Amino acid sequence: MKSRPRPSGTGSHPTTVNRLLGRGSLAPLLQRTAALRQATDLVRARLGTPLGDHCQVANWRDGTLVVQADSAAWASRLRFLAPKILAALSETQGCLGLRKLKVIVRPSDQTPGDTRPRRFRLSARSASLLRDVGESTADAALRETLLRLSRRGS
Repeated sequence: MKSRPRPSGTGSHPTTVNRLLGRGSLAPLLQRTAALRQATDLVRARLGTPLGDHCQVANWRDGTLVVQADSAAWASRLRFLAPKILAALSETQGCLGLRKLKVIVRPSDQTPGDTRPRRFRLSARSASLLRDVGESTADAALRETLLRLSRRGS
């Protein structure tokens, strides 16, 4: 049986995930993500609650900070406060060159107060399988749960 050749540069030991993430092609992406997360924390700290809870930094490029709000109402409030936000951030180390604040609306998957799980639909095959298993299950609670889930089929 012929063994598969190893990709060049791998050596005799497997590459760890940390090495791939820290030094590999994903490293710049992870650094950018960390920088945007720090910028979000900074903006939220400056805005306070409740406004800070409804926005996050989406991008920072060429002197423009792009902030996304989770509704049009919060976006309007951010736009109204843009001069004050820019003034407050310009005093912060690391925010040099910040000239413009752009606000976009991007609704979150769930609002902060909404803890209800999102409804989902099963394929007809999955629903049929759940129904078959539920009908043949001896445990009454498990049977009821499986049958209830099977009703979400399309």
